[in-house]
Amino acid sequence: MAKNHENNEDIGYKKPPKTTRWKKGQSGNPRGRKKKPRDANGLLKLELEKVITIRDGGEDVRITKKEALITSLVNDGIKGNAKAREMMMRLLDVDSVPEPFIANDNDQALLDEFLKQNR
Repeated sequence: MAKNHENNEDIGYKKPPKTTRWKKGQSGNPRGRKKKPRDANGLLKLELEKVITIRDGGEDVRITKKEALITSLVNDGIKGNAKAREMMMRLLDVDSVPEPFIANDNDQALLDEFLKQNR
């Protein structure tokens, strides 16, 4: 058994140096194991983030399942699948950001009148 020359303590199998041992009350895994989601939305997100390997143009490419699904949807739409085109258009509408509202003089007058009546 080896000895630590500084403190004259045994170091070896099942006897790590005192400086590297767990402190009292310290957990070996403070964050714990990640919990799996139990709802369908969380499980779907977890599954879509998994990486798969596909063959694209003769070479292997690693992409997420979400990317593969979107690529497949776009390719089907290009080939003429009407349902795929419709779904793509709906997805594009959902992700678009609305234009910011800019008030003109008429809007400001209406707002002032409304606030005056409801105070």
